[in-house]
Amino acid sequence: MKIEIGVGLKLTDENYCGIDLKFPTKNPSEDTPFEFDIIQKKKKEDADKDGTKLLSVVVAGSDKIYVAVSPPENILKLAGDIVEELNVKVNEGDYNPSTGKFGDTGEGEAGDNTIKKIKNKK
Repeated sequence: MKIEIGVGLKLTDENYCGIDLKFPTKNPSEDTPFEFDIIQKKKKEDADKDGTKLLSVVVAGSDKIYVAVSPPENILKLAGDIVEELNVKVNEGDYNPSTGKFGDTGEGEAGDNTIKKIKNKK
């Protein structure tokens, strides 16, 4: 069983972040981890739609930790053609974000760091 808390943060008319917390009612484990997500949405009405995960933290114990960080879409737009995509993931315990489970490496997505299309401008 988990306690779930959802908070919305309106930054501008076209920039909305959903903050989701899931606390296990007992010590975190593989079956009931602590989960924290910050998800960027276009607007509050999109709260039920997928967005860009800016931060995802999952903890199921001292040896089962997953952290993923991505920049907000507006930062990528400001970077123009210098940086197209930037994702950093740190994984201890083989967490698969697609399945939401530890020990399930699935498609090999866990622990994948992505930096695409970086150019030096002079």
